[in-house]
Amino acid sequence: MRLSKVLILTACSFILTTSISSGGVSAATIQPNTSTSVSDVVTPMLESKTFSVVHYYPVGFGVPKYLTDYKTPDGYVGTLVLVSYHTVDGIVAARYEGTVYR
Repeated sequence: MRLSKVLILTACSFILTTSISSGGVSAATIQPNTSTSVSDVVTPMLESKTFSVVHYYPVGFGVPKYLTDYKTPDGYVGTLVLVSYHTVDGIVAARYEGTVYR
């Protein structure tokens, strides 16, 4: 009696496992992109690179922690974060780094 229960449970677990795994295989087939959102289509095609820039501010002016929507000369856009600054003769040299996208 005990052996038959083990065999039945094993068979049920095998059937359940194969039905789940075969469902996963069918869901993994490639489907055409039918999204109506432009960002779903465009986002995978973005190019990215790391970028670093130095900005100069007078002492007391205030140095921002972020440069949002920063545009590089070659057309990339992104947010840069303040990573270091140095003060010399009343001028603050602030270095920003981040990832920009095109």
